[in-house]
Amino acid sequence: MSVLCVRSACCFPNFETSSGDYDVPYSALMTRRVVIHIGPPKTGSTTLQDALHHNRDDLKRMGIRYAGSGTQSSAAAMWVTRRRDRTTGRQVPASAWKQLLKEMKNSIESTVVVSSEWFAAATPAQIRTISQELPGAEYQIVIALRSLDRVLPSRWRQNVVEGATYSFTEWLELIFSPSTNPYSTRFWHQHRHDELVQRWGEVFGQRAITAICVDDADPDRLLRHMESLIGAQEGALGSSRHVRNMSLDGVTVEGIRRFNLLAEEHGVPPELRYLTVTRGVVPQIEQGVQSDGSSTGRVPAQYADRCVAESTRIVKELRSSGANILGNLDELIVDRNRFNQVGQSASNEEERRSNILAHALFGQLRALALTSIRTAVHEDYVPGVMDGFGSPRKTTPQDQARQLAAAVGSARLGVRTLMLLAINLFGLVFAQLLRKIAQRLRVRS
Repeated sequence: MSVLCVRSACCFPNFETSSGDYDVPYSALMTRRVVIHIGPPKTGSTTLQDALHHNRDDLKRMGIRYAGSGTQSSAAAMWVTRRRDRTTGRQVPASAWKQLLKEMKNSIESTVVVSSEWFAAATPAQIRTISQELPGAEYQIVIALRSLDRVLPSRWRQNVVEGATYSFTEWLELIFSPSTNPYSTRFWHQHRHDELVQRWGEVFGQRAITAICVDDADPDRLLRHMESLIGAQEGALGSSRHVRNMSLDGVTVEGIRRFNLLAEEHGVPPELRYLTVTRGVVPQIEQGVQSDGSSTGRVPAQYADRCVAESTRIVKELRSSGANILGNLDELIVDRNRFNQVGQSASNEEERRSNILAHALFGQLRALALTSIRTAVHEDYVPGVMDGFGSPRKTTPQDQARQLAAAVGSARLGVRTLMLLAINLFGLVFAQLLRKIAQRLRVRS
């Protein structure tokens, strides 16, 4: 989560990216104070972004623009940090960042706010790029801080939703491993909060850094601090109680993880797996299932010492960082009493339900002919046509084509997945042709 806020008037020189991708004039840019809230993930991003998005009109009347049309300007931040679009596998185009800057230039409001947690992934060079490409501005960098034992379960659940196949314990072993690995490097780059503060402070100065301690018992605290920072009236961002950000229960997360394993085993493209879960499963559950408010995925007790030691070190460094701290830093030191002292093993019923969900999700991909079938259920099995279920009856190539066209139209799949669909369709048509030839040969003989 990040928020970029711009205030007062000045003239910007012509803009050109360090890579020379585009050139945007800034002669009319009416911005001078820029507040960037960089997250990191799992520290209240959804709450803040949803509040900003749904209170756009009220904020405009206060002279504050929330840039973009969605809940966050993720594409622009992903271009800055050179991330790929998970739904297509392709690099995010530079036009996303260009469009964001253009909106800032044309804004008539005295304050512009932009939000995306992807800014927390920025390297030192990318942070310098952000500062260089918005010259002449007075910056305020805002970072949300949350207790490590709260972040870990949330981050793992998000990883699973995005396609991860490792269990919580397997991931924790990677995170706390003394040897360097991509998983620990990626996590600690964003969640060693003291180092995050230091990286941005080295570019913008420690006085420009404001760190907000997120209180799980009072989630509205983040909204109130943000209102103050962007110059909004108290209460303008509403309450976190109005934000629907339900945490998936353990059975559902495990079911999705097992689906990821099945899909990976059968060669389902990552983009299609991501679409299936993030555009289908999770939104449907959030809209159709009432949350019981129970917390899941607590860190096992064997990781208590490592969590306490790491959080203590983070807080110590933050105290001496020179950054402006809002809230009580002591709340970030992990409390041993919060650790789960009970065994984490799932019951047989939970295992059964997770398996049902995993196979149900994978079965839908098979029924829609969106993945190949490597294990035959029935020698005459072919994907169903209109009802979405596989059936041991024969279908025509025309039936398959109609179904694939409907699936492609609804999913907006990337090029890689479209190629797989075309290959599968060709295989179905070719197999149908061979069966007809064999039938005619048998009749003639």
